Amino acid sequence: MQKSIMLILLGVLLSVSCQHSRHKLMNCGKLNTDTFLLDEDTILTPYYLPSTCGQKKQFPTLILIDPQGKPENQMLSYISLAEKHQFHLIGFKSYQNGKNTIELINIFTHWWKRAQEIFPIDTSRIYMAGFSGGARFVTLLVQKNLIKPRGILLAGWVTPEILNLPMTMVMTCGIRDFNYEHFLNIFTHSLPLHVHFIFFDGKHQWPDTLVLEQSFSLLNSNPTILSVENITQQLKTWMNEKKWELVYLNLPYLSSILSKKFLDSVQLILNQEFSFDIYLKNFQFEQQIRQNLLTHISNGDTNFFKTWLDSISQLERKNIQFTDYNKLERLKSFAGIALYSITKNALDKKQSSIWSYLRMYEILEPNNTEMMILHAAFFSEQKKCNQAKIWLEKAYQNGFDDQKRLRQMPEFMFCKSELFNR
Repeated sequence: MQKSIMLILLGVLLSVSCQHSRHKLMNCGKLNTDTFLLDEDTILTPYYLPSTCGQKKQFPTLILIDPQGKPENQMLSYISLAEKHQFHLIGFKSYQNGKNTIELINIFTHWWKRAQEIFPIDTSRIYMAGFSGGARFVTLLVQKNLIKPRGILLAGWVTPEILNLPMTMVMTCGIRDFNYEHFLNIFTHSLPLHVHFIFFDGKHQWPDTLVLEQSFSLLNSNPTILSVENITQQLKTWMNEKKWELVYLNLPYLSSILSKKFLDSVQLILNQEFSFDIYLKNFQFEQQIRQNLLTHISNGDTNFFKTWLDSISQLERKNIQFTDYNKLERLKSFAGIALYSITKNALDKKQSSIWSYLRMYEILEPNNTEMMILHAAFFSEQKKCNQAKIWLEKAYQNGFDDQKRLRQMPEFMFCKSELFNR
């Protein structure tokens, strides 16, 4: 009898303990950033629970994965939507581009198990959103069946293989994204009904609040959560500003939101103003320009690169059409990605042409912290510690804060004492 009473008491204590651990993170209506799921864990987890979290048992949950390991930055802009539509935001902070994938998968598996134990997650309504490298990781997790979301949002990166995934998916892409080509190639093919595309007026970035709301309505199969008035006004604004490719590319998903009568009137105007066939032909020419540009960059042709950038600046100062402006911006974005990759490779292989690449990179993106880090690494490897320090200070002033990463880079071993005393 005494043994039975002890077992009952133990069960009660364990229940209370579990409830305490489950609710100790219930900080409602506030973005919580550097949070540990459990005391013994080392995984930081940003999260936001709606202000009603003390009243409701479970919430639809959107997991965000960012390529720089800073999902909380984007979560901050999505708080209003989380409140409006009553869903839970949680970020997998451990992911960063360049980290070991197998290790990340193991960390995610542990993290997700803990998150479900602690947060009020409605497991029938789990959604995942990844941007760029984060989108790749989302795709990998779903392909490996490590998580079974109801829907996924992939921003800034896409691959044809994802069409084989069974859940609802939304692809979002800025019209000036250097990855726009890949989105466009998939868009032009016959798509399954569960795949949706949203193109927005932007670059390689997370979607803004309006686009996320549109995406969430598609993932949730609930267009009624959207303001038809806002969507209609956005479409009219694009037409007034002659942003015809945005109108054309977004009509397929807008057909589930706006009335057929209104969209028919839009289509009549679009047919007079825009030819998608001509648009695709011009885009093929853009690809040829890319290849020519890549050849000159690889050859370290700094003079060509300067002349090319000057010509683009002159064109953009003129009143050029929206389509032409987007093309020029995509080419500059492509050059930035190419220069990062080529410069990093030259640094790793100790190539003599690295200084030409660094100069072109600086001319193109003078405020890019990755460019500054590569400059600092180059000078440190040359044992020019004062110059390396100048470039690192510039990076810090522009928002770079991952000193742990710098300490792990072999190029900085020569100047460690001078560089890492902060």
